[in-house]
Amino acid sequence: MTVLAAILPLLCPVDDDSFTVTLSFERMHCDECKAELDASLRKLAGVRLVTFIAGSAVVIFDEKSAVPAFNRLPKDLSLRTITLAIRGTVSFSGEKATLVARSGSTYALVNAERSKTDHLGDLKRKVGSKARFHVTGTLGADGKTVTLQSFQTTDWKD
Repeated sequence: MTVLAAILPLLCPVDDDSFTVTLSFERMHCDECKAELDASLRKLAGVRLVTFIAGSAVVIFDEKSAVPAFNRLPKDLSLRTITLAIRGTVSFSGEKATLVARSGSTYALVNAERSKTDHLGDLKRKVGSKARFHVTGTLGADGKTVTLQSFQTTDWKD
């Protein structure tokens, strides 16, 4: 994870009824690229705000919206990573962790392949006392897997 990906959710934090997606790109050539990307992102369901920082776009969505596929973005920007900061309920079945987001979307939570930190193990120890978490991680290419980077307990009104 880059330093920029780590601080972007802090610059545009999740509030009580939204989640944040940070799209990091290989290159953003010019203002025209940014304008085309902005127009594409604003067409997605549930978008509240689009902000650009360096080679990344931070998109804030309504929490009841599903995370979109992001398959209709301008191809010449070369999407590198999608970082998701979202709230939901975490459960474990053996060693497998699942996050059910407030929208009802389900994500498998996994550790990074070469990580020295066992984020899932830490999360599993926390789940015993509470199941609602704010999770940050990299969204997999399948759109259903999140490589866990950080988490914290949270709550919300039903």
